[in-house]
Amino acid sequence: MTTRDEPVIDLGPFVTVRTRNEVGRRLHNPRVQALLQAGSELLTDGVQSGIEHPFRFPSMDAVCGSAAYHPPFSAGPRRYFETGLDRAFPAGGPPPGSAVRSAENAFRKTWSRLEHYRADLAMYTLTKPAWFGGDENARTALAELTARPAILDAVVERIASADLRLFEDSLFRVQLVMQAMAPSEDLIREAIDRMYATIDRTWTVVYQGFLDHYGVRLRPDVTVSDITHILTAAAEGIGLRRLVHLDDRTIYDAVRKRSLLGKTTFCVFAASIAPDGDPRTVAEFFRQTVTGDTPPG
Repeated sequence: MTTRDEPVIDLGPFVTVRTRNEVGRRLHNPRVQALLQAGSELLTDGVQSGIEHPFRFPSMDAVCGSAAYHPPFSAGPRRYFETGLDRAFPAGGPPPGSAVRSAENAFRKTWSRLEHYRADLAMYTLTKPAWFGGDENARTALAELTARPAILDAVVERIASADLRLFEDSLFRVQLVMQAMAPSEDLIREAIDRMYATIDRTWTVVYQGFLDHYGVRLRPDVTVSDITHILTAAAEGIGLRRLVHLDDRTIYDAVRKRSLLGKTTFCVFAASIAPDGDPRTVAEFFRQTVTGDTPPG
């Protein structure tokens, strides 16, 4: 059993215009938040436990048993219990029966079916600020990219390294599992769509601000949105590869402060930025660089 200071979870990305009337009110209910937080912890514990307790969505009993240790069901500190197959308790024994009954009553009042809870749980977990750390990290990244041009390459590497380390976080791996489930689960796919919309919005602002600050323009067939999608996809792919090859220094070298994601970022921007007077598309630039053809003058 451990005690942690939990950050306030911003539910804003989930409460969209389309869903506000349906679920907005209940997501701001502290009892509902406690039940969703308990389920999210169980999912994370499942990832941490590996094949002994494989990833799966928790039962109502497990959720309510965990939530009974959370305010407002319990007046004590928020506590996380050791993972079991369905129910387990921290040192000190099971939660008070009254707290469990209160959690069960709140669960049944909010969700008529377990599937409805699991859909909300998926969306709640996907809104947590694991991916790229949210707006605050993006603002910090833009400030660093524009404030220290002499060490711009080092700044890019530092940002890329931080992104790759996200894949070591259990919560983030839960989100990756949900992405794999998305094609067959409409509700999860919709939640992931919202997650990506937030990523795109956040990092498009960063990249556009970076380009504007240095007064450079992109080639005619490349947009800032393209760069955002390319680098997001690269981070996902390289991060997943690193989970398998954690010590591979060609992917991430902490000593030399070099990463494959950083190198990818350099390549994408170097190819996409057009020097003054260069009208070539990125495809034309590639072909003429490889073949040695003289660009039209």
